[in-house]
This record gives sequence, structure tokens and C-alpha cells, in this order.
Amino acid sequence: MKMFLLMLLLPFILTKIITPKIAELLVSGGAVRKNYLGLQIPTAAGIAVVVSSAVSLILFAAFYDYLKVQVLLVLTALLGICLLGLLDDLVGTRDVTGLKGHLRLLLKGKLSTGGLKALGGVFIALAFSLFISDNILQDIVINTLVIALFTNAVNLMDLRPGRAGKFFLLISTLLLVYSYTREIISLYSWIMLPFISSVLAFISYDLSGKVMLGDTGSNSLGAVLGIMSVLLLPFAMRFFALLLLILLHIYTEKYSLTETIEKVKLLRYIDEWGRTS
Repeated sequence: MKMFLLMLLLPFILTKIITPKIAELLVSGGAVRKNYLGLQIPTAAGIAVVVSSAVSLILFAAFYDYLKVQVLLVLTALLGICLLGLLDDLVGTRDVTGLKGHLRLLLKGKLSTGGLKALGGVFIALAFSLFISDNILQDIVINTLVIALFTNAVNLMDLRPGRAGKFFLLISTLLLVYSYTREIISLYSWIMLPFISSVLAFISYDLSGKVMLGDTGSNSLGAVLGIMSVLLLPFAMRFFALLLLILLHIYTEKYSLTETIEKVKLLRYIDEWGRTS
């Protein structure tokens, strides 16, 4: 019970403390970007979520020796994804958008920060999958794609304040419920708790338009969803998740996700709930 409270309270408190400070640093360093209203606000503030959650996970691993390897793998993958997202936030442009746009640029022999992030994300996902997958090619391929596409999926949501955070909270809650109803080793699912707690603390800043998660935060949260999916779900459910992720990416290449959400009353209500900016 004490560990459960630690995993919930510590990241929440840390996020509440460091998010405003990080926002100040980002503004003073010029790391700002226009939001959908055209206002300049600090981007990459999602690093507060990553740092707060990482500190909590390290303390968690100290109490459970047999999970140290798993926690180390998660944090290593997360650090790589976070740094790629941070690079895109700080020096990337929005001249090229979408996976298709970055792939076209790569075929021309040019590399954007978005393209680097996509390539790096795939390699990180592959490396993680090689560590945790059975020695079956299809298992490695499915796990790699689930992690890589989840990493980008949360980023696709990060076009309005709070949307990415809500998406993360929804999927992570579903994963937690599934893990407990199926009596899967609960300690694996505990790895998600610091991130859930941290997002709950961060989302008020996001909804009010004070900060952006940025690619730093959204890609990191997506990676967490992907990693936990491959750790907790059986092959059939991972394959189904992969199909949904592929459909989402195909859809967003052709249509505006925001316009779709605005046309569906329930989705619009959920999307706008709590937003004050």
C-alpha cells in the first residue's frame, strides 16, 4: 500500500512543483511556439512528466530487484524517445508534416527533425522489442510496430490543449483494467502509475494553455503506451491494437482529426472538457 501511494503521490507532487519552473526556463530560452489560437507558449514542457515519472520509477525499482532490468529498459527507451522529441521541439520546423511528408523528404536524401524522430523511434522500438520478445520474427515485428506507432499516435492527438493527455489517460486506464482483470503480474502495470499520476498533475497546465506537452511529452507518453501494451497484452490483442493504430495513421494522413472530433458531439464534449484556453 505504501508503494502504491508513493507511485501516485510522488510524481504528482513533483510535476506540480517543476512544471511552472520548467515553463519559465523554456520561455527565457526562447523555446516557445504558437498554439492553435496563435499565442506563443512554452513547448516541450512535457519533460516535467518524464522527469517526475522517471524519478518515481527509479525509487520503485530500488524496492523490487527482479524488476530492475525491466525498469531500466523502459527508462532507456523513454530517454531516447524524449531526446528525439526535445530535438524536434527546439530546432524542428513545421514545413513538413505527417509521416508521408517526412518519408518523401527522406527519399529526396534530406532529413528533417521529424524524419530523424521517426527513424530513431523505430530503431528504439526495435531494440526494446529484441530484448522482451520471444524468439519469433512475427512477435518482434508486431512489438516494434506497436511501440513505434503508439509513440506517434499520442503526438497526433497533441493539436489541442489536453487532448493528448486525455488520450493517454484513457488508453493507460484500459491497460490497467485489463491487466488486473486478467490477473497479469500487477508489478508490470505499476510502471504506468507514475505516468498516469504525472499526467493528472500536468493536464491542468495544458488545458489552461499555459504550456504544451510538445513532442517531448507526447512522444514519450506514446512510447509508454506502446511499451506497456507489448508487456501486458497477448499476441492477438497486440495485433488488433496494431491494426487500429495503422488505421488511425492512414485516416489522419487523409483527414483532419480535429474536424472529425468537432463533428461528433460526444468526442467534441470530451475533447473540450476542462479546456479554458
